[in-house]
Formats: sequence, C-alpha cells, structure tokens
Amino acid sequence: MSMKPTDISDPEYFHKVVDCQWACPAHTPVPEYIRLIASGKYTDAYMLNWESNVFPGVLGRTCDRPCEPACRRVRVEDEPVAICRLKRVAADYKGDIEKLIPRPPKKTNGKKIALLGAGPVSLAVARDLLPLGYECTAYERDPIPGGLMRTNIPSFRLPAEVLDEECNQIINMGLEVEYNYEVKSFKEGKERILTINKTPKVKDYIFQKGYVAINGISLTVSDSNENDFSVSLIPETIKATNLSLTDKGDFLNIEADQQTIAIVETVKKIKN
Repeated sequence: MSMKPTDISDPEYFHKVVDCQWACPAHTPVPEYIRLIASGKYTDAYMLNWESNVFPGVLGRTCDRPCEPACRRVRVEDEPVAICRLKRVAADYKGDIEKLIPRPPKKTNGKKIALLGAGPVSLAVARDLLPLGYECTAYERDPIPGGLMRTNIPSFRLPAEVLDEECNQIINMGLEVEYNYEVKSFKEGKERILTINKTPKVKDYIFQKGYVAINGISLTVSDSNENDFSVSLIPETIKATNLSLTDKGDFLNIEADQQTIAIVETVKKIKN
C-alpha cells in the first residue's frame, strides 16, 4: 500500500504534525517564527506573523493563547513555550517594515469594496484585497480606526500607540477611510431597532459597541444612554431568532458580557 503525498493545504496535516499551529485559529506557523526570534530575526518573525494574523502587536498583548495548552513542551515540562509573549517580542523589536508591506498595483481592477467600520475585520479584508487591485473604502462612525480593539480593550493592556501603528500599516497601503460616517443600513427599512430599558443589574456594563445577550442571543449594542440601550436586528437575526416576536412592554432576559463586567469591576477596584 503506497503512502499518500503530504498535503500541507489540508489543515488536518497540522493537527497531526504541529499541535500549536493547529490550535491557533489563524494556523500561524509557530515553530518557524520562534526559530526566527531565536536567531535574532525579529523583523522576519513579525512579517511571518503579519501574514497569518494581521495584528501581531495587538495579539501579542491580548490573545487568549489557545496555542499554548497544545504546546508539546507540557509533555515534559510544567509550562508551555510562551508563544504569545514571543509574538509580542517580535513586534516590539522589529525593524522598519515599511518597504516590506505590500502595495496596491498602479492600475486597479476596477472593483470597489465598501467596508462597514474600520475595525479588525474591515482592516483585515482591506489588507488582503488592496494588493489584488481592489479599491477599498471603510466607513467608520468614530474619528479614529480600531473598532472594538480600541473601545473594548483597556489601554493599560493594549497601548494606543501599538494599535495606531498596526492600523496605519493597513491604511497606508491605500485604504480610504471616511471617519465620523455612520452607516445605519444597506437596505433601508429591512432592519429593526430594538430599544430596551436598562435594569440596575446590567446598567453599569452596557456600552455602545459592546456586547449584550438578549434571550440568549449575543448582539452588539448600537446605542446606549443613561436609561436604555438599542440593538440593530438585521434580517438574518430576525429570521433565525424569536426576537421578531417581541413587542413593546415585553420582558426580556438581559445578560451583560462577562469580559466587560470583569473590566468594569477591575476599574472600580483601582479607583477605590
């Protein structure tokens, strides 16, 4: 019986061979960038990360490190390799990468892409499409880019200068950004705005652009004030959930986001 040739395009290959790389949602080639760091090639290690996960400096400080429990070192040692911290090392010690960032071709392909917001998803899409000749424009409600990376992660964990640098790397590739521009709907009248009174139990933990669960359905808060908050239900959400059945005066099960609760309570303790 002949063996099949190795197919590294199949993600299952990494599950069998490189446990940490398989555990990483972006399948970042962990052993390769660790070898580069060990050789003092921090810029090369950073760019290798940048190809897979777009924001190495951000993730080196905020990733929940699913790769580390899968690290083979725990088979013989008490602790895994500090994979996440090494990503941060590469980001902090890299050299000038401006000439290494891909640029869009002089002639575009004539196709235009509208991106809703200038957060991590839109920036990642722009990074991949700009070198292919697409003209990308992001419409961002806030005056600065970053989205939830900026609003939901405290600056003591993710310094603004680190986020600014990695956002600008992509913007400088040729991404047009319309700041202070809120897109409320692509199909006028198709979505539904649900406005809900804040209860004392969750009042301190609901913020604009944060997360909240309503009847067990995780949604993004589109607006928030002292007494109530709103979520926007797109047609897919209305179709797939029971929220379409809600009416004025109905009681709903509201659950605040656990990470937001932890951050708010930590800030309260620091202030006290």
